[in-house]
Amino acid sequence: MDYMRISNIIILVVMVIVIVIVVIVIVILGIVTNSTRKSKKRNYHQARMTVSNYKADSIEELEQIEDLENELDALKKYSLMLRKAIELKKQREREERERKEKEREHTRKEECLMRSFDFKKVAASKHFQEDDVGYVRLFNAESFVMAGVAAVTLYGFTNDNKVTDLAFSKTPCGEGIGIWDDQFNRFYENDINADRSDEFNYRKEMEWLDDKNDMENTHKIDNKHYIQCDVFQLLPYYQYKCKEPTIIIACLKGGFEIGGSNVLGEFGVELFHHINDDEDNIEVELPLFNPGNSKHPMTFKYISVRAYPLGKTVEGGHFLLKTIDLHIFE
Repeated sequence: MDYMRISNIIILVVMVIVIVIVVIVIVILGIVTNSTRKSKKRNYHQARMTVSNYKADSIEELEQIEDLENELDALKKYSLMLRKAIELKKQREREERERKEKEREHTRKEECLMRSFDFKKVAASKHFQEDDVGYVRLFNAESFVMAGVAAVTLYGFTNDNKVTDLAFSKTPCGEGIGIWDDQFNRFYENDINADRSDEFNYRKEMEWLDDKNDMENTHKIDNKHYIQCDVFQLLPYYQYKCKEPTIIIACLKGGFEIGGSNVLGEFGVELFHHINDDEDNIEVELPLFNPGNSKHPMTFKYISVRAYPLGKTVEGGHFLLKTIDLHIFE
């Protein structure tokens, strides 16, 4: 009896213990489950908040980007307007400079005076009348001075660079410096039996005249001689604020050429040549230092002139060196 009671008590205790353990396990499981659920819920809410914040940040960044793009477009437009304004200002300044330069050029032209070297002064002793035709024999070198400005010296040479005398010729077509012993005259000068009282008939008999009825070729520059001009003192007037110096050829028949050299007694390199086939006795004016209008001209101390083309016949032409003009700013 006592044994049975003890067994029942033990069974009852064990059952109570089991029940208690089960309850404890259930409570623990409930706590853990609830905690897990809360954690998941909290993580879910946190994740949602993170996504919301990200979306909010992305929208703000997009708005900022759009604002920056708008500002950039505005800057581009402003830069374009500013560039156009600068270009317009530069164009106006350029036009203003050109206008002022034209005004200054016009003023300079009004204040630039042309002055010529008077080659006929060397023939003053001849006392030519207005309608006279005559010739004066000069030295092989003659200087001409423009008071207070500059001087030029003319030299006579043969093509083989031997000195020869110059001449001043006054003809119906004009006047200027030529060669005394030209190809039409040198035999006459060396002919001791020639009748110098009748030069025309002598030339006509020798058939040295192009035209049998006149003597217009006498003492001109031919293609067997050249005149070399020392123009060193005129170089400052090249590319000057006035018109550059010019050389004037008169009584031209046929052609002529211009050469440049830095050595006295050498014709030099050809700078320009001209052939006149249309009419006789024309007058030609050319720039002294750049007669060929070269883009990059060389300047020389000496400028030479002679008839062109060269050869043994008189077909090379003939002419007179009328003058050299300067344009002085006064």
